[in-house]
Amino acid sequence: MTADPWIDRHLGLIPEQGLILDLACGKARHSLLALQGGYAVIALDRDTSHFVDAAILAKHAHLKLLQHNIETQAWPFPADFFAGIMV
Repeated sequence: MTADPWIDRHLGLIPEQGLILDLACGKARHSLLALQGGYAVIALDRDTSHFVDAAILAKHAHLKLLQHNIETQAWPFPADFFAGIMV
């Protein structure tokens, strides 16, 4: 599973110590790329069943998986919370 070339090319523009939101993360391929780059990631999707893998979650202490539907629920984060957002 490879990352989108655009994400791969531009990920380095996010400050190294920044927290990244992977919005509508699906299988979280971009989350995994960011984690490999040393970022902390919140992976958010309305259906997390595609990515609920205990081995992956346990391996990455800087990953938080969040099930949330932004179309029907309020935005769960304060302003300026993330250094970058991937969709």
